[in-house]
Amino acid sequence: MSRRVALLGATGSIGRQAIEVINASEELELVAATSGSTPIDGLAPYTQTGGDPTQLLERSEPDIVLNAVVGFAGLIPTMWALEHGVTLALANKESLVAAGDLALAAQARGGGVLIPVDSEH
Repeated sequence: MSRRVALLGATGSIGRQAIEVINASEELELVAATSGSTPIDGLAPYTQTGGDPTQLLERSEPDIVLNAVVGFAGLIPTMWALEHGVTLALANKESLVAAGDLALAAQARGGGVLIPVDSEH
């Protein structure tokens, strides 16, 4: 059984590397992807350019959210994953800098697992 991955920030360096890893793995399936401004149609069954990814996450039902969104915009998907009991692979440090206490409270409520995946953590 494969683990369903939502990749947020698919066109950045972390996102591009993640796509390579997902494509090479039999255990991972890319079910959703977002980009800030670059069109990514066809990259995954669910894609979105810009905006709040909450509805995309709800529809795609990921097991893992890789949050590689730049800046404060990464806070919304961080909170969503932690509140919904989803594993959060976090490459967006701003989520913790801006709202670390809120993220930890969301994790305690929802049971999500936070895994830092960037060297800056």
